Amino acid sequence: MDNQTHPTQVIEPSTGSSVIVDPPKADADNAGELFRKAAERERRRPKWMNQFAALPKKQRKGIILSSIFSFALIVAAIITASIITATHIKYADTYRIAKELRVKIRDMRSDYACQKVLDYVDSPYTTMAAFSEYAEGCRTVGNDSKNLVETLGLTEGVRKDENLIRLYDGFNDVYLSAISGDEELKKTLDLYTIWHQWVIASAAVEGWDQTDTDLDAATKILIDSGDDILKSYGEGWLSRKKAVAAAYREYYFSSMADLDRRAALQQVMELKQRDFTEYEAQSRPNIKELDVLETADTAKLYARFEDMYEYIRKAYQEHYERGSGDCKELITEIVCD
Repeated sequence: MDNQTHPTQVIEPSTGSSVIVDPPKADADNAGELFRKAAERERRRPKWMNQFAALPKKQRKGIILSSIFSFALIVAAIITASIITATHIKYADTYRIAKELRVKIRDMRSDYACQKVLDYVDSPYTTMAAFSEYAEGCRTVGNDSKNLVETLGLTEGVRKDENLIRLYDGFNDVYLSAISGDEELKKTLDLYTIWHQWVIASAAVEGWDQTDTDLDAATKILIDSGDDILKSYGEGWLSRKKAVAAAYREYYFSSMADLDRRAALQQVMELKQRDFTEYEAQSRPNIKELDVLETADTAKLYARFEDMYEYIRKAYQEHYERGSGDCKELITEIVCD
């Protein structure tokens, strides 16, 4: 068969006569190729497309709208799931650290070291070893919980829960106030320790018949304290105490035969004693007023912590990680203590 194109007979509508028309050469040459490609596309098109194309127009429109709606639902579900995942807060670490910190806060509440410093600073019956232990306990109260407090503030529960942020900030303010002023507290406790040393030393030279050496050794504690008030008091005390001791010795070692001289020496001794007693009553510093030891308000601190802890406990119960062993895992509920 040749590839030549042949004339086509066309009927003229107006006259009914036939006319022979030669097809355009380009159309004749490409017609076979176009038909071949169209047939190939038809053959390759999926069967469902052919079936879909064969459906009525109204039915095709319904299928398209349903598909669009289903796609929109899928997208919305994906977005919602992403938001839930992004906003879900993990309270596990927050709960664990808060539970550990709770032990420390309870220790602070029951630590009476600072109160013992106040109670025993003027007591000559409290040894220096015992008093130094109270002072050190007062100086370091709460220090071992600093890292836990800071770490708690960095946990996801505190960072992402706005209510918990407020509770934590309120607790942290009270906590920092309770352990603040480390340098000032140290100076105060050092001064209290010096004073307690003096209380013990002065009790040892309480009588009238004391040597100048013993009196000098006792008052050196105050004179070398670095505090002007204590130094001034110590110097006044020392001079008067030495005067009393000298008058006392002179009187008791005087001759019993010279009654007039002995009576005069007794008057001098008693005058020195009154002078010393009056000075002691008027000039002895009140260490608790001289330098006030401000103790931490542990009751307020504990109350703030418990408010925060209760919130954390309940939040973790609602978002509990089963299998963690942090709380009691019952069949129908989780119980965190």
